[in-house]
Amino acid sequence: MRWAMLYARSRQVPAAVASVLVSTALVAVAARTGWSLLPVTLALTVAIAVAATGLHGARR
Repeated sequence: MRWAMLYARSRQVPAAVASVLVSTALVAVAARTGWSLLPVTLALTVAIAVAATGLHGARR
């Protein structure tokens, strides 16, 4: 378990998950009228962008 946690931290998983949750909540607040195609697309795009930048790992 310890190795899994260290690996997750090295890949910035906690920060990426927090960023996805916050950005999805902000999109939901901005949508106000409910989930239609545009807010869902925007939330998925933001989630993919955060995952791509947060989980890619550092270059060494």
